[in-house]
Formats: sequence, structure tokens, C-alpha cells
Amino acid sequence: MSRGSVVDERLHELRHVVASLNELVGDRFEPAPLIAAYGEPVEPTYSSYKACLDTLQEIDSAISELEDPQRASFVREMVHALSVFTRECLDEMRPYGQRVEAYAGVPGSPVPLSTIEAMQRAVSDKLARLGIAGPMECALETWRSSQQIEPKRLAERIELLVGESRALANRNILKVPVDCALDVELVHGVFYQGYSEYHGNYRGTVRINADLPWTNAGLKSLIAHEGYAGHFLLNAVSDERARQGKLPPESSFYFANTPNWPIIEGTCNMGVYLLGWFCDIHDEIQELLSRLRSALLINIAFLRHQDAASDSEIVAAFTCGGFFSQEQAAQALRFIDHPLFHPSIPAYWHGTRVAFDALHVGLRTMSLQEVVNQLYRRGHTCATLGAWTATQLPGDRDEHWILGETDERKGV
Repeated sequence: MSRGSVVDERLHELRHVVASLNELVGDRFEPAPLIAAYGEPVEPTYSSYKACLDTLQEIDSAISELEDPQRASFVREMVHALSVFTRECLDEMRPYGQRVEAYAGVPGSPVPLSTIEAMQRAVSDKLARLGIAGPMECALETWRSSQQIEPKRLAERIELLVGESRALANRNILKVPVDCALDVELVHGVFYQGYSEYHGNYRGTVRINADLPWTNAGLKSLIAHEGYAGHFLLNAVSDERARQGKLPPESSFYFANTPNWPIIEGTCNMGVYLLGWFCDIHDEIQELLSRLRSALLINIAFLRHQDAASDSEIVAAFTCGGFFSQEQAAQALRFIDHPLFHPSIPAYWHGTRVAFDALHVGLRTMSLQEVVNQLYRRGHTCATLGAWTATQLPGDRDEHWILGETDERKGV
């Protein structure tokens, strides 16, 4: 047996560790941490956190045998995050910023105020282009009201958008597995805007929070993130690659609070770009607001989990400026208090930035297919995808994505 085969065999134990951790903590979280697994079912073979941690240490010692530096870096980050998660299950807790860094491999710090203020000004400028002026709270409420979908028409609109996004994904991104079937459910009283659950065998369900006010642009963004071309398509493609024997074991699962989480979420946020689904200024405003809320959510999460801010302080932070509606603020408060997902809140912002850089490379170098290969067919962390991007287009970075002023908004 070759050295590579021995290492691969060892890495298969990662699947058993993840399945075991999911079993051990499954009654503590809803939904459970193991979001999806691809290929053959895997049994939870370890009955204690100590056994999981010992196995992770053994895997870590074998990483140096991997010949591909990018793959070795990816595995090392994954093993480290899973080890931190296991130690926390043994009551070895860390400060919030350190947890963010250990889990997601992104900076454990708030977004600079200057960045947030720049995005706020950009939102105001775009609203002014529509003739909507005045205080931000009033302007955003006017815009939301003018664009809101009637609740009774929400299900019909979702069905149309799911069909359109599938056709665009099949044409613009990659061939969608023919057996894919995606159901959508409207739900109430949940902590999320949308949630994608993969059932295996190219089947999935996207649940959409019907308590929120939805605009057409917002609904497009959510469907692109949770369905085609986001989580559901990523899951289906990974499942297809597992069936073909092309998926390495360390990429054959999707687990909360691990370093591939930011790139998966960032890739999902690229869905509207990859689909070519930008149509007008309302889509631009929605995209900019999504990034602004993501940045604000990070800073509010630090207020909550690092500075121990009270409920009243948190509610005041959410409602300031009108960037969250009352319904959105209530949902976001539940999200930052979720015991499993709150350490991964910064992953969305940072992962989107790194995935956007990769898309930027594709548009600049006319190698979009290679970008699709990196995003959909290879496991990445922010560090590994950032390293790949730097080799393709070194030194070419800008902050235009923060302001919603990029040519990429026109799609591919």
C-alpha cells in the first residue's frame, strides 16, 4: 500500500469522528451539528469525547505525510477545529474571539466601524438614486414596503424562482445532477432566515422563514444561497463526486464550526453572481444590505458573547439605523444566541470576501470554469482559497465588493 493510501485510510477516520461527535451532542442542539454527509453512510464508532480527541491527535500526526500542501493545510485546519469543539464538549471553553479563530479560521475581531459607515453611505446613495431620501430608517422602510411580496403570493413566487435558478445554474455554472429534487417549506417561529437540509440521494428541503417581510430581491438572494446555486447544489455535487469516488474523505462531510464553513457560506453568497441573477438597482441594494447586516451581526455577536451586553442593548444595536426590520431583528437576535451557530457568525462575512476574490479572479482572467472547480469541487478554507487566488492574480485586491460597485454584479 502506498504512503498516500495509508494516509487516506487514516483520514477516513475523520468521518467516524464527526459522526460520533454528532451522536454525542445531538440532543444538545437543534438542528444537530452534522449538516450533511456524502457517499456511503458512516457509523459513529467512538463512544466518548476522549476517544474522539485521541483519534484526532493520531490523524494530526499523519498530516505531514500528505504530498499536496494545500490539502495538508485544509486537513490541519479541520482537525484543529474539531479538536477545539471536542475539548469544549469536555468543558474546556475559550473566549469568543479565540473560538471564532479556532473554528472558522477567520479573524476573531469586530468589523471596523469605518467599513460599516462606508456601506451605510453606499446604501443611502443607492436609495437616493431611486428618489428615496430622508432618515435611513424611513428610507429603508419605504423601499421595503414598495418591494414587499404579498404573503399570499410568497409560495407561488418561490416556486417560480426555484425553477428559474435551477435552469440558470445548469446553464451558467455546471450540469445539475438530473435526479435533483428540491422541496421548499414555509415555516414560522425559527431562528434562521432560511435553512437547507440535505437528505441524500439528490434530495433536499429548503425552509424559509415566513415571519419575515420578503422582497423579490431578498427572496432571490435567499434561494440562490440555500438552493440553486448554494447549499443544495453544493451538497448534490459533493454527493455525486462521492458516488464517483472523486471526493476525498476530509471533504465528504459538512460540519458546523469548521474552517470549510466560511467558504461554503461564501460560495452560497456568490450564487446570485454565478447565476447571472442581478437585474436592477433593487438587487444591488439587497446585496449591499446583506453584507452590511452580516458585518453588523458580527459586531453585535461580539457585544453579546465578549462584552456580555444585555437584551436591551442588543435590541437597540439591531434597530439602530433601520438596517434590520423589527421582524429581521427578532430573528437575528435568536441567531446570535443559538448555542451552536453563534461562533460561526463571522464566517459568513469573511468567507464571502474570499469567495468574491476568487470570482474576481475568474472575471479578470477569463478562467471562470477553474473558479467553479475550486468552489464546487475542492474543499477549501479561507487560507487555502486565499492562497490559490493570490497565485492566480497576485496583488489585485480592492474593497469595491463592500460598496456594491463591482462589475461582477452583472453576473457571468
